[in-house]
Amino acid sequence: LCVIDREPRPITEQQIEDLKDLAAMVMDQLEFRLSAIRALAKADNALAQAKLLAREIDHRVMNSLQFVSAMLRLEGKGAGDAASSHLDAAASRVAAVARVHRHFHLEDDIAQVPALTYLGRLCEDLSGILGVPVEVDGEQDSLPTTSIQSVGLIVNELVINAAKHGAGKINATSQEDDAGRELFVCDPGVGLQAGF
Repeated sequence: LCVIDREPRPITEQQIEDLKDLAAMVMDQLEFRLSAIRALAKADNALAQAKLLAREIDHRVMNSLQFVSAMLRLEGKGAGDAASSHLDAAASRVAAVARVHRHFHLEDDIAQVPALTYLGRLCEDLSGILGVPVEVDGEQDSLPTTSIQSVGLIVNELVINAAKHGAGKINATSQEDDAGRELFVCDPGVGLQAGF
């Protein structure tokens, strides 16, 4: 705190006390700012640790699901035809959840996930597994991580059904209109029966 005047004058004891009070107020503000900076740094560190922990948990969930899927497939090989197909279907569903987690933990921002990028990686995996080309297009936007797992599981089921019951290349399109965000999974198959 600096007090300047153009002419020298004596300072009274009361003025000195007033200046000390002003100086104390300035120090309080500086200490408050410093403690706020320390609290923000601590919060940033805690957030970084939480993100790291969330990624680690997601990675472990993915590994565990892949293990369960592999065990179901092994059990299916020794079972009869009906049991084998049920175990294989269960293994495929568990593997689908594992794929969702695998692509989910690749994102840097844990609160929002770029939806089109995520769907592109998921569909690329599905294309390799199913042996059917899957093309993803649309508008890039971010979805909250609380929604992306459900979206991934829905797309997984739709693409698998299109590969089983459709024909040719599968298209997955994400777009926004007045009603909100829409997701289409299409193939050039015969389609649904009239009146479905």
